[in-house]
Amino acid sequence: MTTLSASEREPGMNFFSSGKPYARLQGRTLIVAQILWIGIAVIAVGLFAFSLPLHIAETATPTTAPDAQFYRLHPDDEIHLKQLGVDSLFYALYLNAFNLIFMVAFTASAVFIFYHSSDNLAALLVSLSILLCGVSYSTSLGTLISLGESWRLPVNLIKSAWWNVGVLCLFVFPTGRFTPRWLAVPALAWSLWMLLWPFFPQLDPFVWRERGSSLILIAFVAAVIAQLYRYRYISDVVQRQQTRISLYVLTFVLVISLSYNSFVNLIPQLQQPGLPRLLFNMVTIPPFIFAPMFAIPFGLAVAILREKLWDLHRFFSISLFLSMFTAVLSMLYFWLVLALQQVIILLTDLPLSPLALIAPTLLLGTLLPRLSRYVQQFVFRLLFATNQPQTIQYNQPTVEVRPVDYFRPGMTLGENYFLIREVHRSPMSIVYEGRHLFLNKPVAVKLLASQLTENPVFQKRFKQEARVVSHFNHERIVRVTDYVSTPGCAYMVMDFIKGPSLQQYLTFHGLLSLGEATLYAEDIASALDYAHERNVIHRDVKPGNILLWAKPEHSIPNREYVAMLTDFGIAKELNESLYLTEETGMGTPEYMSPEQIQSTANVDKRTDIYSLAIVVFQMITGRLPYSAQSHSDIITQHLYEDPLDPRLFRNDLPHAFAEAITRALSKNPAERFSSASEFVGILRKSLDDTPPNRPMG
Repeated sequence: MTTLSASEREPGMNFFSSGKPYARLQGRTLIVAQILWIGIAVIAVGLFAFSLPLHIAETATPTTAPDAQFYRLHPDDEIHLKQLGVDSLFYALYLNAFNLIFMVAFTASAVFIFYHSSDNLAALLVSLSILLCGVSYSTSLGTLISLGESWRLPVNLIKSAWWNVGVLCLFVFPTGRFTPRWLAVPALAWSLWMLLWPFFPQLDPFVWRERGSSLILIAFVAAVIAQLYRYRYISDVVQRQQTRISLYVLTFVLVISLSYNSFVNLIPQLQQPGLPRLLFNMVTIPPFIFAPMFAIPFGLAVAILREKLWDLHRFFSISLFLSMFTAVLSMLYFWLVLALQQVIILLTDLPLSPLALIAPTLLLGTLLPRLSRYVQQFVFRLLFATNQPQTIQYNQPTVEVRPVDYFRPGMTLGENYFLIREVHRSPMSIVYEGRHLFLNKPVAVKLLASQLTENPVFQKRFKQEARVVSHFNHERIVRVTDYVSTPGCAYMVMDFIKGPSLQQYLTFHGLLSLGEATLYAEDIASALDYAHERNVIHRDVKPGNILLWAKPEHSIPNREYVAMLTDFGIAKELNESLYLTEETGMGTPEYMSPEQIQSTANVDKRTDIYSLAIVVFQMITGRLPYSAQSHSDIITQHLYEDPLDPRLFRNDLPHAFAEAITRALSKNPAERFSSASEFVGILRKSLDDTPPNRPMG
């Protein structure tokens, strides 16, 4: 497999106009760091594997020790276990099975990050922290101390390494650098302390009680302040998103853990041996102790590898709400079991009946799908005002669409195009970040799906996109620089745009300021006018086909991004004698004009102006002018209903701004603007004519 060096994959600099470069390890330093990581990982995993059978035996053995762990069995608990039809060994195996699954998940995530980014210092620290967390969070490691005091040192070394590396990650995440540099001083002091205390028990912070807790808290506060400082003054947009994802992960885990501990402390019955505590351990420990912790390896892996950052923001936003729903549902199940058991005892004098478990399980199992659907819909409407569009194409030839599964990162197409990572996938194509090996420059490689390469309709459409855009030379249109078609393979090569799509940007921000939205509209209007002058109609203008690029040469005051138009996959040339398609309804329903819905063959540049107006509406209001539960309803609204007035959602909107959007959304194309630039020119003029010191609209 062909590989790139670290400098080739990411040449020591950030692609954005701000932020610090990511710290990279090279040469002997990289080799030493990798050997050290592997050595620590082998020791930690080996200790866990050795301790697990001992921990199973310890968990199955009842104890009356006052300082025993919460999950340990009391001698009286064995009676209740027999009434449930299980023994203490089953109880121990049940709980430790989650221990094992937990450890495997954390180790796999750590190894995955290490394999893909071991030359990235931050990735190296984060992956080691994840692995050590999986070992240390498991309670089985402490069992080794029962074998003798000689085991205390290796156990404490793993424990101190976890705290050491975990806090260091906070000091340097996400770039692997101390910023500001003076943070190296407290970080060095923390590392020295963590390295020494396993050898000098008097330095153990976990036996200092208040003093130890205070020092640990100070270290965490210093690390958090460092994160906030970098986030506010130094980080670029990708680094900020990495920080946000990490914060979501930690908040998610913290909320679940605090909910669990609070519930345990509030109910006295859970502090005493008996059926309530046994049921509580078996029902709640898996979802409230182990399951939430899986967010740590998953979320941090995404954050450090910088894959799907904007998509994961939505995932964790929703997960925080759904986790609360899960918590409430689990507690409800627990109380139903206890209440039903008391009723059965009163009616039958039987100490325990399987009905107490079966009836609540069947009830919640029946209601759970409906409840989950209602809660998800509520959360989605609460967090995200807009419906997320799905690009569909009506009346297309029936084709089995599968991904290009035999092309993957690490392969080289032809002689020059090395595939680094997948950045976008659709039923029709996959886009990879790549590098031109001879010119040593980043590129985007768009591959037609393998099952479509022999289909003449899709093949012509793909070839047309490459041919049309390759003749374009406009600073707001993503260029196509090469096209290759061989048996079973077709791909085009484009400029690589490092940054989010407008869709991802809106998902995170919700809505934009009028000034920022107008700037992006001006960028896209300029690109559309350029295409229209050459008799090319885009026909799929939407946020997903608009990329935001913050390249250094665009040093435009007060602008973080410039908008770039891409994906001319269903574009139409007005003077083309052979239309590639004659179907109706090609495009994305949420952004299609009425005439495009009725006939894609009879559209002109005004259909793109209509779509651009919808994009502007979405940018300034955070929602779409037409939205419904089904695409057929959305199409009906486009054809027959008036759009919503944007001033209903934006009270600072100038009257002329709103009127321009309404005009651009006219059902009759003749009533719209004659060009995209004319449309956005009215938007700009309305902002310039509005006094800045009084409310607009």
